[in-house]
Formats: sequence, C-alpha cells, structure tokens
Amino acid sequence: MRKVLIADSSEDARNFLKELIFDPGITTFEAATGAAAVETAFAVFPDVVFLDVVMPDMTGWEVMDSIRKSKKLRNTPVIFCSVVPARQAETDQGDKKKVRTCGRSSRTKH
Repeated sequence: MRKVLIADSSEDARNFLKELIFDPGITTFEAATGAAAVETAFAVFPDVVFLDVVMPDMTGWEVMDSIRKSKKLRNTPVIFCSVVPARQAETDQGDKKKVRTCGRSSRTKH
C-alpha cells in the first residue's frame, strides 16, 4: 500500500488532490498546517508528499527542509502544488530559484 501525504491549508485543494490520485492501493494522509505536515511525515513516512507553498504557520520550503533532515525521508519526492494568481507566478522569481536550488524544475502554467 502506497502512502501519500497531502499538505495544504485549503480543504478544497486537499480534496481535489485526493480525488485526482484516488486508487485503492493508495492511502492518503492530510495536513492543514506545516507543523501537521512535518508531524505526519515523521509518523507515517509517506512515499510522496504533495505540498502547498503557502500555509499559515510555515512555508512549504520550511516543511520540506524539516522533512529533508530525516535520513528516512531525505529522498521522499515532494511535489509542490500551490494556487497563486498568474501575475504573482510570473514575477515570483525567488521561489523559482529555490525550486532549482533543490534540484527540481519549475513550471508556470497560464
């Protein structure tokens, strides 16, 4: 059984992702805050993490940094999923640089 952690402050976004990845062989775990995401990750050791960049208590980057400190979670794939206005995505070069720095690619879809 595959374990997927979905961390997003929006319940609608979490529900959308759960529906998108639905499969009888997948167990989903949810977190509405960064702290809950870190706690859940260390409790269940998910196979993949869907992570919002903007959460009320921690950024997605901070959550990923916390997860990456664990040897057991260090190589767990993290997929950033965040809903932002197109204009903000076009001008937010800082986050694109962070994505590239952590060895991932960034795409903005309009």
